[in-house]
Amino acid sequence: MEWLEVKSVGENGVAVSQSPLHQGRIRCSRISEPHGWCAYQKRSGGGDTDARRVFPLPLEDRSGQLREWSLLERWQAGEIQLPPLRSGNGARDSFGTYLGRQKAWLEVRDQMAVEQRRLVPYSFRHTYSLRGHRRGIDAGAMAHSMGHSLEVHLRSYPWASASNTAAAFAMASKRRHARSSQGIEALEA
Repeated sequence: MEWLEVKSVGENGVAVSQSPLHQGRIRCSRISEPHGWCAYQKRSGGGDTDARRVFPLPLEDRSGQLREWSLLERWQAGEIQLPPLRSGNGARDSFGTYLGRQKAWLEVRDQMAVEQRRLVPYSFRHTYSLRGHRRGIDAGAMAHSMGHSLEVHLRSYPWASASNTAAAFAMASKRRHARSSQGIEALEA
């Protein structure tokens, strides 16, 4: 396994067994560009996970610049070779073992422990949700992109409702202010 699979999990907000690169699922229709596709499905008491399009949310580096890894394009060009992972918990366990052998992962994990925070492989999925909400994507769209219901999303990610509420009202206020300004300018003309 290489950092490419880690990047795919972080950028796409999926569990390692759901990664479009790992599954080899790329789709393209007449009306859309090629995109990742998560074919993973499950049924559980918490709701159903359906197959879905994967929407990458590029990560930012420390300076705030977006990291463009072009994972989909590189995979399509045959530049990325991924190791086979066992399905189910085997994939998750393989991913966790890989991370546990990486010096950078261990350093970040240890620093977070000092801050009384936990770093686990699923942290990639959690930060995908947080990035989406910080970029103004509504909770319903984030839930759909992550493959769960809105109810599960709001219960699992507490920032989903709090950040979206503030952002939604700020955006509505900004739009109203812009329309009011345009109306005054039209009257003055």
